[in-house]
Amino acid sequence: MSRASDDSRAMSRYRILHEASTLEQDRAARRKPRERSFGLRRMAGPSKVEAMELYRPKPLRPERLRFVERPFGWVPFRLLSSGLMAELGAGSVLLYFFLCLVADRQGLSYWGDERAGRVLGLCRAELERSRQQLCDRDLVAYSHGLYQVLSLPD
Repeated sequence: MSRASDDSRAMSRYRILHEASTLEQDRAARRKPRERSFGLRRMAGPSKVEAMELYRPKPLRPERLRFVERPFGWVPFRLLSSGLMAELGAGSVLLYFFLCLVADRQGLSYWGDERAGRVLGLCRAELERSRQQLCDRDLVAYSHGLYQVLSLPD
């Protein structure tokens, strides 16, 4: 027999053994239950919570952390996620955010048009147009100088 045929047989045996080994490794990996690591490798020391804390961004100015103040206003996140905010004009968004800030816990605001317009930098016509747009979208109710920020429509 020639040396070339011996080499050829040796390579064939090697390939068969290598493929069998790889196939067995794949099967073993599929059988082994996987641990949910949320992208983090298992560490010997800290727990998963501690490990996630290591990767959480730190405040840039820790001496200036925000906290809930009294009085407290809020803007529902669904205004953005539902696409309602994209349908509003800039003046309407400004007025809505302002009303959310100054409203009481029932959503009522007693700010007059002249004073609100002055604070927001809107002329009377812009303020009326913005208010009408908010009323048309069922975000705000208005009657005789009284605003009510409404819960978002479904």
